[in-house]
Amino acid sequence: MLAPRSGLESDMLNSMKWARGAAIVAGLNLAVPQGVVVAAEAPAIPAATPKIKDVRLTSAGELAGKVVTAQGTGVEGAAITISQNGKPVSKAVSTASGEFKVTGLKTGVYQVSSVQAAQYVRVWQDDVAPPMACTQTTLVQGPCARCQNDGLETDELIIGATAFAALGVGIAALVVANNDDDSSGGGALASP
Repeated sequence: MLAPRSGLESDMLNSMKWARGAAIVAGLNLAVPQGVVVAAEAPAIPAATPKIKDVRLTSAGELAGKVVTAQGTGVEGAAITISQNGKPVSKAVSTASGEFKVTGLKTGVYQVSSVQAAQYVRVWQDDVAPPMACTQTTLVQGPCARCQNDGLETDELIIGATAFAALGVGIAALVVANNDDDSSGGGALASP
């Protein structure tokens, strides 16, 4: 029969049990939410929010633009499509110098695209355009040194690393609590 434990030993054993329970709860709270976030289906939004360039219409109400190669040479005969909300609203063909003009646009956000390039523009009437608005849009066709790769985005890496770190912390806390409980001689308590 085991000898009754002193008040200090009993308090220590209770503290260890509380620590073990807290470690289990903390481990689950840290591991489960991130695991759910990582496992959750990605929201139906574009992979990258497109940059929108402010462009002022000419005094004649035209959207001016230019199609160039990566070296800056104008592209002749490029078919340009102006779309709004995924629907084409106007078309143009670039001149020998790569320039094009489109009429009939109202203030709003449009996608200006050719076969090899696309850009979002916010079109402004000349008298209300912000001071930093450009006078034309430029589409660069072909390989571009500033293009983005299709690898993992930084936020995806951070979420994944956080999930694994949280899981590791939870497991480590459980192991420490279990080892502390085993080393304290925490066997069956004797009944009084």
